[in-house]
Amino acid sequence: MMKRMQNQLIISSMYLFAMLLVTACGPKKPNVDEPEEEEWNINGGDSDQPIMDGWTYEMAAEYYMQGELDFDYGHVKRGDRDWLTPDSLSRLTNGHVQVNIPLQPQDNKPRIGVTYRQPEEGGTITFNGGPEDLPTIYGDTLPSVAQATFHFKDALYDYQAEPYTAYVQSRGKGLYTLYRMEGMRDEDTNKWVDHSNPVWYPVIISVYPGGDSLVISRGMHWLETFVPEC
Repeated sequence: MMKRMQNQLIISSMYLFAMLLVTACGPKKPNVDEPEEEEWNINGGDSDQPIMDGWTYEMAAEYYMQGELDFDYGHVKRGDRDWLTPDSLSRLTNGHVQVNIPLQPQDNKPRIGVTYRQPEEGGTITFNGGPEDLPTIYGDTLPSVAQATFHFKDALYDYQAEPYTAYVQSRGKGLYTLYRMEGMRDEDTNKWVDHSNPVWYPVIISVYPGGDSLVISRGMHWLETFVPEC
């Protein structure tokens, strides 16, 4: 009787150990902070915002936020409506895009000629010059309050190998977006020769009073803080 109980105990222990191995070595679902995890579409599928192979959630949010900002301009270009209000822009939400960036009581401006640095990752953004009216292929113009050169280094996002230069669009209440023009300029006059669509970068900036600091959203809830270099 004692020997039979010992054998059963050994068999039970081996079974539990085998189950632990299966559980430990089996495929795991990515750790998602969203409450309804099953709504997230991993590595493609029939969602209109899939996460492609090799993407992080940050990369997906960044990719689709650029589309949301371009889509906003499309409405303005067609005359459907005006630009998104600062309040709507600061809470831009659709699928992977979950913006939550603070609005300011005044329309604060970044410091011109100053480089802001993100202490943890070492990313930078520098504001220079402006304003300039930029004609598009559609015959309208886009105002630019400055130009910005930025180099973000967080590897969870779409990592920048080189700095980008962009035009700065004021959206009110201390919010700014960045866009580029993909046309060609005349080398002598610096005027646009071949205009194309403006293309927005997946960046929303909130500037604090006096330009003392700024926070940047690239499509996710969390924000990156930048402070002026000494």
